[in-house]
Amino acid sequence: MLSILRGKAAATTPARRKFLLYLIKPSHYDDDGYVIQWRRSTIPSNSLASVYGLLLECAEAQVLGPDVEIEFEIYDECNTIVDIPAISKRILADSGMVALVGVQSNQFPRALDIGRQFRKQGVTVAVGGFHVSGCIAMLPELPPGDSELYSHPSLDEFMNEFDALVSPRVKELVKKLGIELIRYQDL
Repeated sequence: MLSILRGKAAATTPARRKFLLYLIKPSHYDDDGYVIQWRRSTIPSNSLASVYGLLLECAEAQVLGPDVEIEFEIYDECNTIVDIPAISKRILADSGMVALVGVQSNQFPRALDIGRQFRKQGVTVAVGGFHVSGCIAMLPELPPGDSELYSHPSLDEFMNEFDALVSPRVKELVKKLGIELIRYQDL
């Protein structure tokens, strides 16, 4: 049995390990290259809310095992300053990762910049929600080794993600770069 409090799932018996997950919805740059941030955001991020709900279910189901406590923090960069060094320090002291959530085409350059800063610190980063232009720009820059990209395509709400998955340009570039695509079931 789990109790859920403020983004933290705590087992009724003390967990031996902690996994920290930071969800970040990146902002984007203005024409002068500055990150656009607002004192207050008028529209909450549906992507963050959706992924947060999924995380609560994962924590309740103890998907990482009964001896792992999942903690998560959520940041919308449109109205919050993300302290990359502090987050990196916390993750590296335990275990965890950063997920850049709901990244749209205009946010992709900012997402890459945030991801690079975390990767320089040695933090694992996942990016989700980008479109065809983002795929094509990012694929040649993948570091050697394993990388994870995820998508939840839908013909209703996330047509751009579906377009990226079936794009002949993306498929051609993946083949040209010798990238092997697999499913979780193949692991």
